[in-house]
Amino acid sequence: MNKRCSAVYTYQSSSITRERGICDACSSAGTSAATTSSNTGRRAKRCTNRNRRLRSMRFKDWRGSIYKSSLEEAALLSEEYLTSKDLKWSQVKGDVNVQVLESNPIPTSSPDEDTMWPVIKARVTINGIKPKELCNLLMDSDRVSEYNQYATCRIDLEELKNPKKGVVEKIVWSKTNNPFKLKPYDFVSLMRSAPSEKGGYRIITRGCTHAKAPAHADYVRSHVVLGVNEIQKTSRGSVITIIQQSRYKGIPQWFVQKMNTVGTVNYLIALQEDCEKKGLERT
Repeated sequence: MNKRCSAVYTYQSSSITRERGICDACSSAGTSAATTSSNTGRRAKRCTNRNRRLRSMRFKDWRGSIYKSSLEEAALLSEEYLTSKDLKWSQVKGDVNVQVLESNPIPTSSPDEDTMWPVIKARVTINGIKPKELCNLLMDSDRVSEYNQYATCRIDLEELKNPKKGVVEKIVWSKTNNPFKLKPYDFVSLMRSAPSEKGGYRIITRGCTHAKAPAHADYVRSHVVLGVNEIQKTSRGSVITIIQQSRYKGIPQWFVQKMNTVGTVNYLIALQEDCEKKGLERT
């Protein structure tokens, strides 16, 4: 089986090994194990389950080979990080309003180095703003500097015309500073927002490349392995859970963890204060 097939990949979560997806090329490639009727039946069932999960997250097969597999894998990874009971999260930083946790990363079908970088999860409750309003705020590139002190700018490079109602998919170019006065970083990423369960919204971010955003000497080009903003409704507003895993050039992993942890706490506190202040101003 082709180890780097974009549709077939194996990962480990704790001691459990699972396989997701199947593609026509691999199913007909011809290894003796893969061509047995029993294996084919099991793989077809896994493929059916995978496609059912993607449909439940409002995915539709239309994007073509460049973005389709990357977005679909990001969606499955986001679900795993948010819901899996096999992952072990440990607290790395606490705040009155924000708790930051870390976990061992789930390997992806991307280069092996993606799995070397720390994954963090954090959550905060924001009163006075509905999930849809918060989702629209986070997806609006013109407003990112209102709540993110590290963001220099974010530019929409291309919008992917998704036929599903309520789904927005686009490619963005983000330029950021950092809490430790290092050389600024930039990222080119896919962003996808869609309604989720019980009136919530999920935003998924995944690194990519784009012809309109070549590497620039003033920035260190970095890569978002996975970013998730899960927004759920509360009686007074919204609760947002974020998952963040990024790959940085020229920075050791231990420092990335420290930088991401500090940056995440500052980001969520600023987002909370900004949204609640504007909510009070509207009342």
